Parts: sequence; C-alpha cells; structure tokens
Amino acid sequence: MKKRYILFPILLLTFLLLAPSAISTAIVSIPAPADDETGISVAINNLSVYLYDTTGDTFNYTITFVSTGDTITVTGAVNGTKTLDIPSSNLPLTGLTVYQWTVNMTNLTSATDGTKWVNTSYNFTTGTHSRMSEYSGFSATQLLLVGMILIVVALVVIMYVIDIMNNKKLDVDKLVGAVVVVIILVVIAGLV
Repeated sequence: MKKRYILFPILLLTFLLLAPSAISTAIVSIPAPADDETGISVAINNLSVYLYDTTGDTFNYTITFVSTGDTITVTGAVNGTKTLDIPSSNLPLTGLTVYQWTVNMTNLTSATDGTKWVNTSYNFTTGTHSRMSEYSGFSATQLLLVGMILIVVALVVIMYVIDIMNNKKLDVDKLVGAVVVVIILVVIAGLV
C-alpha cells in the first residue's frame, strides 16, 4: 500500500513538468461569420478570424472555405485578425444554404515546431436570396409594389382599349379609381 502513496506524487510531478509542452498556445477566436450564424448575406465577400499565440511566437495558418474551395495559407504570421477574401466569381452564394469553413493554426516555436496546433470548423447559413433586390438597391417589398403598379396600369390601358374598340364612352370614374390605386401603391413603396 505504501508504494501507491509514493508513486502518486512522482506521477503528478512528472505530469506537471511535462504537460505544459503538450498544451497548445494557439488560440482561434472571433470568427466572422460566427459558428452556426444564420441570415448571412449571399454577397458576403470574406471570412475572418482572430489568431493568437499566447507566447508571441510566429505561426502558420490556413483558412479554407470548404464549400467553394477557396483557401489562403500563410507562413510566419503574427497575432491578429486574418481574412480569406471570397472571389467575386464565387458570388453570390446560394440563399438558405449551410456553408462550412475551417481554420488551421500551427505554432512555430523551435522546441515544438508544428506540435502545437488548432484545427477548427465553422458553419453559417445564408439568408433568403433576392438577386434583383440585392443589386438594384430596392427591397423585395418595394419591387413587389412596383410590379403591382405596373399591373394596375396595364389593366387600365387594356380596359380603355376594349372600351374604344367597342365604341364605348371612356369612364372617368374608372380612370380616377385606377389613378388613386397607383398613387397609394407609390406612396407605400416609398415608405417601405
């Protein structure tokens, strides 16, 4: 029994002396977009993350946008925010889709070269995609209202063409009603 009591302090001391060399000093934090974030714009043009080595050593890192295959690898980096730009050829992303990106950071101290590393994966989901509203500067609601205005105007024109073809007198009340509807839709579109 006494051997166990002697062996435990020796094992504990050995662990405490050797464990710090096995602990990673590489810290990956503040991903943008954050892990499992939703509603991300389909026009997102970069991914970023803060990389930090607690001992101040230089490190290597790779950021990979798994879903598109875009990647950046840097050797001898220092603490700070690191970014992967997404080429415009891969934009816009598809709406309501889950995308994955990864970060790999490897410490470059002379005693532990390449042995202290962190590999992290993140996911994000894009929001709804309205290509027309994204590039026109108008919201989807405004575009819908403009479409409604065009439909009302087209219906009024069709009604009057039919009336003229049938030799009917133009109905001013119909015209005033249609103009009022168009004005209301224009005001609503301006407020949205």
